[in-house]
Amino acid sequence: MADNITLDAGSGGATLATDDIGGTHYQIVKLAHGALDSATIVSTASGLPVDIRGSNATVTVDNGGTFVVQENGAALTALEKIDDLVLLEDAVHSSGASGILPLAVRKDAVAAVAADGDYHPLLVSDVGGLWTENVPNKVDSGNSSTATLGIGAVFTGTGIDILTYDTITVTVDASHNSATDGIKLQFSTDNSNWDDVYPFTYTAADGARRFQLPVTAQYFRVVYTNGGTGQSHFRLQTILHYGNTLTTIHRLVDDISPDRSALIVKSAIFAQTAGSGDFKPIQASASGILKVSTSVEDAVHVEDEQHSTGDSGMMLLGVENEDQSALTAGDKDYTPIAVTPEGNVIVKQEATVTVDLAGNNDVTIDASLATLGTTTYSETSTKGMTIGVVRNDALATLAGTDNEIAPLQVDEDGGLWTHPAAGPLGGCKMFTSVDLDESEEDPTAGPTTIYGIYAWNATAAPLWLQMFNTNTVTVGTTAPTNNFLIPANADSDGAGVVLPIPVCGLAYSTALTVAITTGSGTNNGAPGAGDAGIAILYQD
Repeated sequence: MADNITLDAGSGGATLATDDIGGTHYQIVKLAHGALDSATIVSTASGLPVDIRGSNATVTVDNGGTFVVQENGAALTALEKIDDLVLLEDAVHSSGASGILPLAVRKDAVAAVAADGDYHPLLVSDVGGLWTENVPNKVDSGNSSTATLGIGAVFTGTGIDILTYDTITVTVDASHNSATDGIKLQFSTDNSNWDDVYPFTYTAADGARRFQLPVTAQYFRVVYTNGGTGQSHFRLQTILHYGNTLTTIHRLVDDISPDRSALIVKSAIFAQTAGSGDFKPIQASASGILKVSTSVEDAVHVEDEQHSTGDSGMMLLGVENEDQSALTAGDKDYTPIAVTPEGNVIVKQEATVTVDLAGNNDVTIDASLATLGTTTYSETSTKGMTIGVVRNDALATLAGTDNEIAPLQVDEDGGLWTHPAAGPLGGCKMFTSVDLDESEEDPTAGPTTIYGIYAWNATAAPLWLQMFNTNTVTVGTTAPTNNFLIPANADSDGAGVVLPIPVCGLAYSTALTVAITTGSGTNNGAPGAGDAGIAILYQD
């Protein structure tokens, strides 16, 4: 039969939806819900309300009942293991507790394996290390600029909330100087009143400047004022960091201007007593001066303090000032004590000093004595001190025994008698070459005084000793300072020459180089091996 029936078949009433199954009609019903006199058809958008509580009583759900087990064997074991992995919040760990081994994707070079917004597996390196990524730093565009500034022009950055950052780096490079304290790094608590300000002056000759600051208030901005010349380039960049950064770095060889930023460090210095034992703090005086030694402190005494045995003192050092030039800038400045090269204190006589000898012989030293090296001698007006000496035409002993006081002696011409003597630290040096030829040799490399020369010649022809007042020599090209003939060996016993040199010596002002050749002047003829040699006594 057909589905659906008419409620009043005789007069054409309403049709009731049915499903005809074997001649029997089953009514088709749509569920609805709602208050009295209203109905809302149940759909996917409006489901049927269900209250599992009886008379609004609380329904307890637990595992006290018996559950039908549908699976046995391996499937049941697997379900039990999965159940063991579920742990309550704050459950206490126990030995043997189960867990799930998390797996990750190996990526030797880190790269995304899913699109943005998709689930993404953990990534590990070739050794199993978990790839992580730091939160990137941020360039603050509101406090960065490349727009050049004219004379006295000002760049004012935008205040930015920096509470989520740790440090700030500001880098500046410009073609010309800023105004004095033209860089102002400003902090504010309300983005209106910029109370915490760090001023700096930019100098173009120093190149780029970098400033690194901690977060000291909620808001930050940069204000830059240009100097008296318009810029041709200006590069200002501000970076906000999520982590701490290094402080400003300088090379050890560089001078550091007081305008440079720095960290203020307070610390206590301890040192070990006498290199062993306990450590003790280093002390400072009441004025903050570091005490380097108790003996140094003990050497400081108050004016008019009375002396006592065992008092410490300090050795006074003087400045060698043989020409007695000024050692300070002006009158009443602190100045060091002046001494001679021998360490004697230089005393400048400003007035007449009278010395009374036995009350009847006065010796007067006048302030207008001649100044050595500057005063022109005058037979009638030049003043000085006469040193008494004894004329002794034939030098002879004038003192009775050793260690007695004796006068200086001069000859009939007034020349001072001297007596050369060998001191324990004196004497000459000797240079010897047993095979000197046209290949020059350098006995000395500086000013030299020669006191004796002996040269020999083992050949049957005369040779020439060439001597040069320099170490820069090309034998045969460089003209010798002195040439000396070395006689030939006529009897096969060897020949030589001893050159007489006065007591004062033969001076070579630059250096000493020697060679022996077969001819004089700029000759570079070569003697045979071992044919000639030389011995020189000298001082340098």
